[in-house]
Amino acid sequence: MDALPRLEISPEVDPTWVKVGERGAGRGAVHDRGAYYEAHRLQRTVFEIAATITDDLKFGDQQGRRIMFPQVLRIVRRYLETKVVAVGGAALDEAALGPYRREIESRLRTAIRPAEEEGEQPLLPVLHDMAGIGTTDVTPFLTVKPCQPTLKSHLSQAVCDSGWEARVARALDESPRVRAWVKNHRLGFEIPYSFRGEQHAYTPDFLVELAGGAGPASGEGERLVIEVKGLEREQDRAKQVGMQRWIAAVNHWGRLGRWRFEKLHSPHDLGRVL
Repeated sequence: MDALPRLEISPEVDPTWVKVGERGAGRGAVHDRGAYYEAHRLQRTVFEIAATITDDLKFGDQQGRRIMFPQVLRIVRRYLETKVVAVGGAALDEAALGPYRREIESRLRTAIRPAEEEGEQPLLPVLHDMAGIGTTDVTPFLTVKPCQPTLKSHLSQAVCDSGWEARVARALDESPRVRAWVKNHRLGFEIPYSFRGEQHAYTPDFLVELAGGAGPASGEGERLVIEVKGLEREQDRAKQVGMQRWIAAVNHWGRLGRWRFEKLHSPHDLGRVL
């Protein structure tokens, strides 16, 4: 639960009231969600979300559903209590609204792991049947974006989308902890994730191999997936959940070494994560 990102309920996403009718002070009527809050209590929302997640995870398995539902219910309740924040005058009851509800269901469904000790199928990566393991041996390409010359990357230039990314690229070259790295541009390295009920693909910024391992061929040593992010939106937090699931699956598979994900809110954070 601690690794899950927070979710903000804000009037900027879905207004909590609207004025209809004539313009001007004292004219028209204001409609808010007071009646909705009375009819749809938060506890009802918690049960409905838990039921949806359980049905998705245990579809067609009634016995498994009966066993899992109380566990999922506790998870949903704890997530709402510790990770969902109402801002700007919004109410926590608005978690029942479509955009928030779908996002809560998606995040928790993605975060729940199989109970391997009880014989459930472990979480494993889904491999592309028509493609091999990805590589930095890519065809040269042209770009109009700013580039940073590299020393420890297989690519001679790093395509940078911001000044922060250029600073991180230079710091990776200078760090004795880094064995090799690459800017993830046109490499085809994408992470699937869900946001508000729809599937998307996420392209993280950097792939890094730390010094001290035995090299990629042995499958040993630690690899980092690094994202450089200033202002964070809800969709960015959804990407983080998908990334964590990918990391868990690849680490359990074990054939590509150990991986972890780090998000940098400033280039100065790089030394800490390395």
